[in-house]
Amino acid sequence: MNEIPEDKLIVHYDEEFKNQLIDSIDNLSKKIDGFDTEFETSDLKESVIDPEDNPVDADVVAFVIAPDEEIEVYCEAFNEYGECLSVLQKDLINLDTELETAQLIDYVEYFSSNLYLHRVSTTCDESLSYFNLMTLEAVADDLKVYFSPEISFQFSYLLYKNGHKEPVSHDAFVVIRGENLTLDQCRKVYKSFVFEANTVSDITIESTPNEPFDIDDFFLEEPDKDQLTTFKRRLILCDDTDKVIQLYNKAMCCDDDEVSILFYSKVLEFVSETVVRSKITDEARKALSSNRAMNPDANFIKELQNLFKDHSYQKDADSIKLTVQTCGYMSDLEDKIPSHIKRKVDTERKKGVLEALGSIADSITATRNSIAHAKANYRPSGKEIPEDQYNELSELLRVLAQQCIRWYAAQSPLTRVK
Repeated sequence: MNEIPEDKLIVHYDEEFKNQLIDSIDNLSKKIDGFDTEFETSDLKESVIDPEDNPVDADVVAFVIAPDEEIEVYCEAFNEYGECLSVLQKDLINLDTELETAQLIDYVEYFSSNLYLHRVSTTCDESLSYFNLMTLEAVADDLKVYFSPEISFQFSYLLYKNGHKEPVSHDAFVVIRGENLTLDQCRKVYKSFVFEANTVSDITIESTPNEPFDIDDFFLEEPDKDQLTTFKRRLILCDDTDKVIQLYNKAMCCDDDEVSILFYSKVLEFVSETVVRSKITDEARKALSSNRAMNPDANFIKELQNLFKDHSYQKDADSIKLTVQTCGYMSDLEDKIPSHIKRKVDTERKKGVLEALGSIADSITATRNSIAHAKANYRPSGKEIPEDQYNELSELLRVLAQQCIRWYAAQSPLTRVK
C-alpha cells in the first residue's frame, strides 16, 4: 500500500467513474484471494474533484482517478515475488465481470469482448528497431492496436486459474482494444499488425505461449528518445489479404532460409493470378473500347482470340516475372540483390527497370524450383542463387513480398483473384 503524504492529494474528474472504480476494487478483493491495489479504497473515497476551470496544482497530486490512468494491483495468490502489475483503471472496472467470461486460448491468446492479448516474442538486429515497434501506431477502423512489453494482470490471472505454475512472467503482447470484438476479427488484425511491424521496423514477431517457467530474458537499453520515429500505418484488413499475409508471416518467422524462400515465393504466386488477370482485363478493355468493336468482323474476333492467347501466362515463370515487374519497386530492392546476380541485374538496369526486375524474377523462379524439386530430377538453368546466398535472397523476397501484398490490397475486391 502507498501512503498519501499529508501535503498530497488524490484527484478525480468524474464522480461516477470514481465510485465504479471503488466498487470494482471491493468486489475483486472478495473474488480473488490476496487481491490488493496501491491505495486503500478509503483513500480513493477521499479524493477531490479536479475542475477544468481551476485545476489542482500538479505538484500536490499524488494520484489521478481517470479511465486511461494506470493503477498498480497485486495478487498474492499467483505472485509470490510481490511484483505489482499495472492495470488501466477502466480495465479494472471491467475485470469485475470480464474475468468470468474471458477466454485463455492455448496459453497465448486472451480474448474478451473489448480486449484481445496475443503473447509474443520479438527478434531484431537493432535495439532502436524494437523501440520503433513500441511507437508503431496502427489504424484499424475503430480499434486500437499496439505492442506492449508490459506484464498483463488479466493474462496472468487466467493462467493462474488454469493451474499454471508461473502465471507472472516477462511478457510482451500485441494488444487490440475495441467494442464487441470477435475472435476471428482480432486474429486477422493481429496477423496484419505482425506484417506491418516487420515492414517498418524489421522486427519478427512470433506467437509465444507462456509455458511453465518460460522466462524471457530479453533486455534492451532504451535509446535516445530523439532518435525514435513514430509510424502510423493503416492495417490491411480483409478476407482476401488475410490469406496472403498469413503466407508472409510464415516465411518471416521461419529460421530455415530454404523454407522462407518457398513461402515468400508463394506470396508472389498468390498475387500473380490477380496481376495476370489485371493485365488481360486492361488489354481486352482497350480492344473492346475501339470503334471496331461496334461492328466486329472476323479479323477483330481473331485479334481478340490472339490477345487472350498471348496473355495466358501458362508458365509460372512468366506469371512471376510479370508480378515482379508490376509490383516491384526497384529503389527498395537494389541494396538487397544477392551478389551472385548483382552484375547481371545492373547490366539489365541499363536497358530499363522492367528488364532488371525481370532478371531478378528469373533467378527467384529458378532458385525456387531448385529447392522444391528433387535434386535428381532438376536441371539447373544457370540462374539459380547458390545456397550460401539463400539468406540474401530471402531478404530480397521479404521486401518484394511486402510490395506485392500492398499492390494486391490496393486492388478492387472485384478484380482480386482469391
